Amino acid sequence: LLLTVVASVALNSIRFEAKASPASNYYYKFTVDREGFTTVEINFNSTDPSGESWVFVPKNLSQWDYTITSGEITTFETVETSRVIDYDIYFYRAFIFQYRFTELFNMTIRFDFDNGALIMEPHGIFYSPQIGFKPDSNGYAEVLFNQNFQIKENRAVVVGSQWYPAENENIEPHRVLFQLQENVVRLQVELDIN
Repeated sequence: LLLTVVASVALNSIRFEAKASPASNYYYKFTVDREGFTTVEINFNSTDPSGESWVFVPKNLSQWDYTITSGEITTFETVETSRVIDYDIYFYRAFIFQYRFTELFNMTIRFDFDNGALIMEPHGIFYSPQIGFKPDSNGYAEVLFNQNFQIKENRAVVVGSQWYPAENENIEPHRVLFQLQENVVRLQVELDIN
C-alpha cells in the first residue's frame, strides 16, 4: 500500500511538472537624463518553446522598434488596448505577438519618452510611460537617473489598482528596482536635484 501511495504521488508530481508553463519575463529599463528625457527598453524573454504575449507600445508619442536576439516572431499585430484589457488607453496600443525558438526567446523593444521627469528645481518627479503586459508573465522595472538626481526616501511607488512602494533594499541614490505585482501600472518617483 505504501509503495502504491508513493508511486501515485510521484506520478501526480510528474503530471504537475509537465503542465507548468516555463516563466516569461518583462524587464523595463527607464534611463532618465539631466533634462528629464527618458530612453525606454523593454526586454521580453521566455523559455517556453512557443507562445503568445502582448505589451503596450506608444501610439503617437514616439517611434518604437524591436530587436530579436534569440528565436523568431511568427505573427504579430498592433491593436487598441481594449483588445487585451477592458478599456482603451489613449496614447498606447498593444503589440500582440506569437513567438517560437529552440532554446530561448529574447526580444527588446525601444522608444524614447520626452518628458519622463518633470523638473522644478530643487525638486522633480518621474512618471513612467504606461506599463502593460500579458498577466501570466513576471514584471520588473528599473529606473536609472542622472547623477544630479537623488531619489527621495520612501517616494518610489507603483501606481496601479493599488499603490505600493519599492522595497527599501532596491533603492539606491540614483537607481530603483521594482518587482511589479500587477501588469498594468505606472511608476512614480520623487526626486531632489543637485
